[in-house]
Amino acid sequence: MQQQGVTVETSRDMHDAVLAAMIFSHLPPVRLSCIRSLVGPAYLGPCLHPDCKEPSCEGNRLSIMSESPLLMRISLPHHKNARKWGKAVIESDVPSDLAQLLHTYLGAPRKALLEPHLLIGDACPYVFMDMHGKGFVAAAVLTLYWQKWLVSRGGVPMNPSMCRQVSVDERQSNSATAGPSNQEAMPPLHLVLSDTCDTT
Repeated sequence: MQQQGVTVETSRDMHDAVLAAMIFSHLPPVRLSCIRSLVGPAYLGPCLHPDCKEPSCEGNRLSIMSESPLLMRISLPHHKNARKWGKAVIESDVPSDLAQLLHTYLGAPRKALLEPHLLIGDACPYVFMDMHGKGFVAAAVLTLYWQKWLVSRGGVPMNPSMCRQVSVDERQSNSATAGPSNQEAMPPLHLVLSDTCDTT
């Protein structure tokens, strides 16, 4: 199946590259629950967080602020410290190189992944999805998907939380090297680095 010349296989590869970049290379170590619950710019419905009672909440969201120049923003009202911080939202612009990759993925590749599921009226509001076009709502689903992906690429079945921890340890080491978006890293780095082990 193809969507404007993009195969499902290529689209899945792009999905996985973006997911990997979000988990351990282009951003500070954002909680995996925030990545799993991130809805895309096209979703206009209510917050999907099961415990949210705020009528105006839009949920953990990826937004396109501007197309030229491209500017994307992540807004996280549901994060580890939301209650402690008086429901303060973490907002940050996505580094430009990751924004380009995300923007490309959200076009024809994402549509190619969703096409078979749209035929049965099943649309996924989340940025990331499993092989059945469903969001990674449960942590275990993302873990299994991630492990299978690593094995398919010749790696070992490591949990995404362990990959995230490697990223944290490297960033905090005395020999940390500049990452692909080190100059544009999301600002609340000192806030998220304190959350190095809790991954749900």
